[in-house]
Amino acid sequence: MNIALLYPTREKNSTGVRNLTKGTIIETLKYDHENTYFLSDDAYFDTDMKPFSNIKWGGYEQECIRYDFLCYCKDIDIIHSYWNTFDLMQSKCKKILTIHDLIPLIHPEWHTMKDYFDGSVRRTALMSDLILTNSEYTKSDVVKYYNIPEERVKVVYPGLLHTLDFSHDNKAVLEKFNINDEYIMSVSTIEPRKNLRGLINGFIEYKQKHNASNLKLVLVGGIGWDKEFENDIAKLNEYRSSIVLTGFVTDEELSSLYTHALAIAYVSYYEGFGLPLLEALTAGKAVISSNTSSMPEVCGDAACYCDPYDLESIGNAIEMVVTDETYRKQLEGRAKGQAARFSYEKAARETVEIYNSLGGK
Repeated sequence: MNIALLYPTREKNSTGVRNLTKGTIIETLKYDHENTYFLSDDAYFDTDMKPFSNIKWGGYEQECIRYDFLCYCKDIDIIHSYWNTFDLMQSKCKKILTIHDLIPLIHPEWHTMKDYFDGSVRRTALMSDLILTNSEYTKSDVVKYYNIPEERVKVVYPGLLHTLDFSHDNKAVLEKFNINDEYIMSVSTIEPRKNLRGLINGFIEYKQKHNASNLKLVLVGGIGWDKEFENDIAKLNEYRSSIVLTGFVTDEELSSLYTHALAIAYVSYYEGFGLPLLEALTAGKAVISSNTSSMPEVCGDAACYCDPYDLESIGNAIEMVVTDETYRKQLEGRAKGQAARFSYEKAARETVEIYNSLGGK
């Protein structure tokens, strides 16, 4: 079969959805030597394949014409989009849409894309032969909010990119960010949904109960659409010195920061998957996780769960993991076993099985 792949546009720093997409496509191209693949655009992942065309034709309607042209020229049997919508396409090929989450539709207070998810994404989902999601939780959202029959939605769990090497012991990274004490770490773009203010306040509750503790909170990630965040934490007075903002870091730096962390905290309100959780588990770290959305699905019994809406719950979880070494070691002992349930090799195999079962036009 001839299969066309559509994916999110390149950004300066690849995170989140782009990493999930990149990992699955790289492994799919390695794994499948029977089908023929075509890339719609210039790739930002490792491949010798040339794009069908990296020339943008104009607005959204013209993009759908370009996809139709690709399908016609290359006799495409299946077109699979990991992000782009295609509800104006006319081609009769089979169509697959990957939906990573429906957060903008369900929680528009955190995003500006509600109309897009309620319009073009909804129409694309309804016309697709199959929808893939990264978790059972997102599958349930797609069934509920788009009224898609359950049998038309399949779960393909992602894995972890091999660019992270947790054998790194580069202590120069700690010096770079002036980290001289034990620390718990959180990894995410700084935006309201990630609940970093809640994490900070829970951390402060811990510090107030353990005022002799030198524990630091290290926040890794660039500023997203929470422009007041830095101004707000500047007002924390004596606790500001216990909080480290690294900004965006390289993969090597991130690997080292994971390696040296006492534990990882990820108390987001809502996630379609939660890739930093898988990174933390793969690094063999004790994890503090929200008990909401897909996060328990990722962490299983390898995390200490808290209610992200309850500061006391967050503070108590931090206290349990930091002060109870036996409990922390138990979580660390479960971490890699839980992480082993997820891999891009497995995702690629399942994706190709889906292509082959769907067949051509």
